[in-house]
Amino acid sequence: MIKDIFQDVLTELKNMNAFKWILIFNNQIDRARLGLINFNCPACFVEIQHENIVNLQSGITGMDLKVRFHVVYLQLDGMKNTMDQNFDVFALRDMIRKKFVNYFPKGCGPLQADGEDQDYKHNNLYHYIINFKCHWIDTSAYTMPQILSGYIVWNNQPSPIWNECLDLWNEAYWGAYSLSDHIIQ
Repeated sequence: MIKDIFQDVLTELKNMNAFKWILIFNNQIDRARLGLINFNCPACFVEIQHENIVNLQSGITGMDLKVRFHVVYLQLDGMKNTMDQNFDVFALRDMIRKKFVNYFPKGCGPLQADGEDQDYKHNNLYHYIINFKCHWIDTSAYTMPQILSGYIVWNNQPSPIWNECLDLWNEAYWGAYSLSDHIIQ
């Protein structure tokens, strides 16, 4: 379930003890810049986008997930003539990469780095995005096939491919035909 992936990643972020505010991304940065919401920094918001969706059989779907970490850091002045330079956000970036490169979120393949976006138009609120990709098999809509009267049926629809396999198995099992008769040489 996608909920499990979010919860897993958010829990791992909390265990890092590096962020004061951790939530699912919901455009908090733009709303904070408009003065509509406040949150403590450093903060990290997690976004998951679905890409390359492939429908498999019986309600199972495979897809690539882009997992985006929105790191937000508030720095009024770095002192020592470093106004407009925020090096602290790069330390947080390094911590996220160290934790999540090759990390397996629940039910997914390993996270692989997929790019980063720096904030070149920031005020005191710096927004840095770290992108990862992984593959996920979504089984939330899986339906168990049923065998009715010798035919395999999914969602009340006969499955001809599986029915052919079942016919071959029946023939081979009961000896009416040899399974080798059906193998293309």
